[in-house]
Amino acid sequence: MLGGDAASSGADLSPQGRRGFAPEALFDVGGLVPQDQFGVWKESIAVIFDVDAPRNDWRDGFGARIHATMLGPMMLARCQTQAQIFTRGAGRISQDGLDHYMIQFYETGAQRVVSGSREIDHPASTMLVYDLAREMRATADTFSNLSLIIPRELLSERLIAPDDQHMRHFTCQQPTVAILWDFLRGAMVHAGNMSLSEAENLGVAALTLIAACLNAAHDENLSHEQVRNLARMTAVRRMIQTHLADPDLTPEWLAAEAGMSRTVLYRMFEPMGGIAGYIRETRLRRALQHLLSPQHQQRSLLEIALMHGYGSDTAFGRAFKKRFGITPRDVRDGQLPFPERAAMAGHDRLDRQYEGWLTYLAS
Repeated sequence: MLGGDAASSGADLSPQGRRGFAPEALFDVGGLVPQDQFGVWKESIAVIFDVDAPRNDWRDGFGARIHATMLGPMMLARCQTQAQIFTRGAGRISQDGLDHYMIQFYETGAQRVVSGSREIDHPASTMLVYDLAREMRATADTFSNLSLIIPRELLSERLIAPDDQHMRHFTCQQPTVAILWDFLRGAMVHAGNMSLSEAENLGVAALTLIAACLNAAHDENLSHEQVRNLARMTAVRRMIQTHLADPDLTPEWLAAEAGMSRTVLYRMFEPMGGIAGYIRETRLRRALQHLLSPQHQQRSLLEIALMHGYGSDTAFGRAFKKRFGITPRDVRDGQLPFPERAAMAGHDRLDRQYEGWLTYLAS
């Protein structure tokens, strides 16, 4: 997942900075020879996105810069770079294991994002919410944006609809969105000068603001009946999370436990690919997290399979490969199709700490 010296040396990847201060990193390819700049950028940003750009746009040089800091267990970063295409497909999702939300403001430039059947224009002065466990493809102009990457569990319990945030788009004409944007820009201005405790407290405040922003939008647009249905759906999702290891976790059982008809349950989950598909996706995403987690490295593939409702490692492996394109053993053995390393003069001098921070978040 990582490039550069941090990955090869086995160095500690947990967030670090000046003693007592919040960590700060600045990655900039501007000091490299022009023909190497895009290749190094592509390798580095592969920690979260696969990128591409026409050769005519980068053969004579390519500008890319990331300024990042940590607000407790969240990463805040400003990215300034040229036009390109960003992709998170099933393979990338399986490799990095990021099960996070990303709140992103475009400051200058714009992008068009495609996720499933949805297409969203994301211009300057607007906010887009990503679920990083979902696939997407974005075609971006030359831009500057500000992103906050948040572990799912930190934010999900604060939200009315935690699994329905992907591709939600907001303008800064909405007061809570404008307040959040000002807050994150202010935090970025003072990155590196905050104490660790100040940064952690700002992270808590950011979570409160984000929840207020996302929930207010639901409150404004949903009827009382819709809010009630969202609450019922959240309860069903929690039941699914609690019973992932049970092979008898079925739509019929869920409907009975939730006190609703199967017709209502099916209708509720239809926009998400159906209830059976949702159970399967939840099991496989959780299994991926366990395969990547150091805490579960001693468990056999059969144990991982049983923990997620599969009766055998063969059935688990077949479902996993169909979803992610690689097998559970590939993940466990580290035999992933990582991008080739850029063996380019000078790239070892770059500050690539932000890559390690993203890996730290995913662990």
